[in-house]
Formats: sequence, C-alpha cells, structure tokens
Amino acid sequence: MVVGRTCLVAAIRSARRTRPWWLSFESAWVGCVKAKRTTASPAEDLYVSTLFTGRRRYVERTCDRWFVLSAKRGLLEPTALVEPYDETLKTKGRLERRRWSESVLEQLDTALGEVGGTT
Repeated sequence: MVVGRTCLVAAIRSARRTRPWWLSFESAWVGCVKAKRTTASPAEDLYVSTLFTGRRRYVERTCDRWFVLSAKRGLLEPTALVEPYDETLKTKGRLERRRWSESVLEQLDTALGEVGGTT
C-alpha cells in the first residue's frame, strides 16, 4: 500500500483460493481521516468528514465487502467498535509504516484468504 498525502480508496480484485476465478468479488479499503466523533463508534460511523462519507457511499454501492484502513488499528470491519484516536502514518518512520503495512496484509489474509503481496 502506498501512503500518500491523502487517504485513499483502493479497490482490489481478489479471489479466495477456495473459489474459482469467475467467482471473484470486489473488496475495497477506505482510508481513515482526521475528523472523528468524540465517542466510541463503529468504524463506518467514527470518521465524519465529507471525504470519508463520500468514499463510504461509493464502496457500499460498488463492492461486495469493504474495510476501513486505520492508522492506529490497521484493517477494520465497518462494524468494529473503535475509540477515537489521534494518530497518522504521516508522522511514522519508514520502519513503523512497513510494520503497519505488514500487519494490514496479515489482517487481509485473515479476512479474505491469502492475498499475498509485498510491503
């Protein structure tokens, strides 16, 4: 995953190893944003910016499954209860960002089956 100046929606095509290629499905990752609620909320509701809301609406319409990419917790199911936090990948060093991305790949493997890839 590329950590850029803005959070991103990265739609990926992935097929579970137990499924034939023609039964692949769309999954997407919606990056977190700074603007958050002040109380614990499901990940899909924690982030309150127009950017996040627009991306969420898009992936809900176009993808079979979607996740939130959190700078603090990595990959989150939209319904996961999350406490507000103030953390960003922008201030992390290269090694910390690499560890974060490796953790996200492991979380994706657990959620979707082995996705492989490099960080």
